[in-house]
Amino acid sequence: MCRIVIYHGRQPITMCDLITNPTHSIIKQSYNSQERIGKDPLNGDGFGIGWYITHDDREGQCQNPCVFLSVTPAWNNLNLIRLAEKIRSPLFFGHVRAASPGILTTETNCHPFLFGHFMWMHNGFISDFHLIKRRLTSLLTDELYLQIQGTTDSEAIFMLFLNILQSKYPKLALQNLSVDPYVLKSVMEETIHTLMKWKDELLTTKTYHMNFSISDGRSVIVTRCSYPSSEEGVSLYYASGTQFTIGENNDYEMLQTDRRQMCHIIASEPLSASLKDWIPVPREHLIMLTSDSSLLMFPLSKIEEPEKI
Repeated sequence: MCRIVIYHGRQPITMCDLITNPTHSIIKQSYNSQERIGKDPLNGDGFGIGWYITHDDREGQCQNPCVFLSVTPAWNNLNLIRLAEKIRSPLFFGHVRAASPGILTTETNCHPFLFGHFMWMHNGFISDFHLIKRRLTSLLTDELYLQIQGTTDSEAIFMLFLNILQSKYPKLALQNLSVDPYVLKSVMEETIHTLMKWKDELLTTKTYHMNFSISDGRSVIVTRCSYPSSEEGVSLYYASGTQFTIGENNDYEMLQTDRRQMCHIIASEPLSASLKDWIPVPREHLIMLTSDSSLLMFPLSKIEEPEKI
């Protein structure tokens, strides 16, 4: 099971303060994760770091993100360590990958995935994805179908998300315009419900783990969801405060110098030893981070699970 980290703040942070330096940074999680399902500590099948440079406020336009992908393990990639000291951004996505059996280890299969100003990650898997892959891809427009470069369930589901967005909000989907976070929330829920519906129709008993993340460069939507919900969920935490920086104990802390929430971190596992900073995201919930740095949490709207016979 992969590990993710997201930073969203009013002020930029240097990548190393998120990716490499903390006690349990995502680089350390790539070789010593603590909360993966199955407890295997390794996430060595490549990594990706995505970030946005600035916002372009002309007519609500957004900048397209940058991304650095590699099939090497994150723990020994010198370019990542060097770049982390220089790059600053108010919005980062980070992902270290544990490939599902039979899925190729290639850059095209590394997260985050990009389309225009949208950036997407997935922590989890869709069991027996081959059983729904053709149904999913048959729904896509030619443009979105041809965008798929890799072989993962995650990238195909990203295209499904964009297809739903495009069909419901055609003026927003394929232009570099900021999207109302409640629109992103609605489309995310419909994407998840579509996958749940297909799973029920297949009568498969295997679990779908759907910790999805999407950003348009201003807002972020992240889910913690497993279906059926009785199964063990994929871990997810958040920390909010004024600044994520080195504190008095020489380790990173989420400082709270006033009542404002200036930044938020969402991560598969706490990045620092100060566990009081990290709050578990409840099962079957969705987090929304807005452009003004507000964090809102919602229960995912329910879909009735079929009765067991």
